[in-house]
Amino acid sequence: MNSKKDVWILVVSIFLVLSLFSAISIHNFGEKDNKKNFPGENKLSSDYYTKPKFLIFEKKQKDEEKLHKLGNKKGINILNVQSYPNLDGNWAVQFNTIGIANLTITTMDETSWTNYSDTGNDLKFLEIKCGNNTLNYSWIENGPANSSVFIENYSCNETGYEISKVLTVEKHHLEFDFGGQKAYAHNDILIKVPTTCGDLVFTDAHSWEAYTNWTIPGSGKINVTQILYWQHDNSLSSSESIEMAIYNSSSPYSRISEIVTLDGTGESGWISANLSQYVEIDRGKSYFFGMGPSSVDDGYNMSGDYDMDCSNYPPISDGSYLQSASSGLDSNVPTGSTHWTHKVGIIGIAYESEYTDVKVPMSCSYFYFTDAQNIEWYSNWTIPGSGEVELTKLWLWQINDNLSSTESVKMAIYNSFSPYSKISEIVTLNGTGVASEWISKELQTPVNITLGESYFFGIGPGNGAYDLGSDSNSDCSDYPPSQGSYYVGASGNLNDNVPTGGQSTSHKAGIIGITYKELDSGDDNTCTPPGSGDWSVLCSDNCTLSDQTIAISGALIVYGSDSGILKFNNVNLTVQDFRMNATSCKIAFKEPFKFIKS
Repeated sequence: MNSKKDVWILVVSIFLVLSLFSAISIHNFGEKDNKKNFPGENKLSSDYYTKPKFLIFEKKQKDEEKLHKLGNKKGINILNVQSYPNLDGNWAVQFNTIGIANLTITTMDETSWTNYSDTGNDLKFLEIKCGNNTLNYSWIENGPANSSVFIENYSCNETGYEISKVLTVEKHHLEFDFGGQKAYAHNDILIKVPTTCGDLVFTDAHSWEAYTNWTIPGSGKINVTQILYWQHDNSLSSSESIEMAIYNSSSPYSRISEIVTLDGTGESGWISANLSQYVEIDRGKSYFFGMGPSSVDDGYNMSGDYDMDCSNYPPISDGSYLQSASSGLDSNVPTGSTHWTHKVGIIGIAYESEYTDVKVPMSCSYFYFTDAQNIEWYSNWTIPGSGEVELTKLWLWQINDNLSSTESVKMAIYNSFSPYSKISEIVTLNGTGVASEWISKELQTPVNITLGESYFFGIGPGNGAYDLGSDSNSDCSDYPPSQGSYYVGASGNLNDNVPTGGQSTSHKAGIIGITYKELDSGDDNTCTPPGSGDWSVLCSDNCTLSDQTIAISGALIVYGSDSGILKFNNVNLTVQDFRMNATSCKIAFKEPFKFIKS
């Protein structure tokens, strides 16, 4: 080899065990690395998982620098981080592991479970499997919200499965701890009008088209992927079907989804059809659902809510519109047709949530600060998870009814390192006068944060008196306020920096939460290698390069002031030069690999 040539060749070996992800080595480049040659020895901060491992550059010869890994290799990867199971159905979390370590699976974010009861909790744990083999486990009983599944020295060379039964219409969350490395799984289940709402039977429904108004429970934007319908009895046979679609509830009441066909089964129960293109809707708003026969020869009966006041699924003031069945559902709700005050049809949707909420559990509120309006509080919170996300909303738990609907508080988020600067706008959260309730406010300008890292949350008075919930010993569950809280007298607005010179307490003031949106994996403008010349990659684009061979006639230049990660999987990369102009950037390679200067 000729050491005079300035050609860098990165050889990444294709090392896979079935479909398992190998551990990924990450190097944090600082100022000393802003030069062409890598130093003879550098410690790397962490691997792809959350627990740090140490790696070094070992200079074997003048013309070769080789990366070695020290210590045992182990890791865990959740394959289906977000799932959408049915109520009373099974939720199967799929995961892969590397190595041998103790495995502990615990609920989080107020999700409760047992391994024996079908009532009273969110989940019932059923089994854990390696491939097709059911494994023995220990159940560590510590109350429904903190009990765990435990397997000592877990090792599996196939896909693992944790299987639970879904018992409640809530979001559910699990934490997987594999030898100290943590991963998380979440679900959102279907939203359905309860079948108990069916106190009316609409016979010969196949002769009509029905357009029924439904206010979707909850809040936030969701992407509807499936429409469901409750078969009242066995009158819709397996050779018959209905059509359904979603409509806006404001003029001109236009159809916003495709028309889907739901096939009958000849028995009572839910039937469904997938949308080929999801529809974005807002929970908390009303929409019309159109229902009609695929053929007027198909005979069936339909359930309905007689008095329009069933549970939390009101058709508000509109009930249902009916018209004779035609050649298919209309493009707009026929508001000029017959109006019925009854709600026709028991319906449901399956959805994917574009945004995710993460909140400190309300059970952390062991006590509260009274007269909190006289103080500005700055509490530290390590946000669960990993990776960079876009923060869109701030939340605060109202411990009691002292904050009325005419009063408010202010919030903002701050970095947890010097100078502890404010990174978001200050938002005003309006009270409701209702005890034990979340209040929230959208950010006008979202900010990027990194899950798994600590941030300070500033909480101060807007106007009015209120009390503030608090974690009395600053060690609640997995939401540690590692530095407790700082506080100063209220000054009319939150500070630009956390007042670390003020008073401090080991208590965590405020039960808080965030809503965030996953970031795109990368921008083609910088993640796609050019045909010739230099390849400039913006670190915050978080590029992931899959299996390929890349040859660049110029330099690889990584730039940008924000943190991020550039991931090379099984990539053979040749560049003429390398320049790291982003001091907070991480570069990750699937191991083992080596740099060769030829």
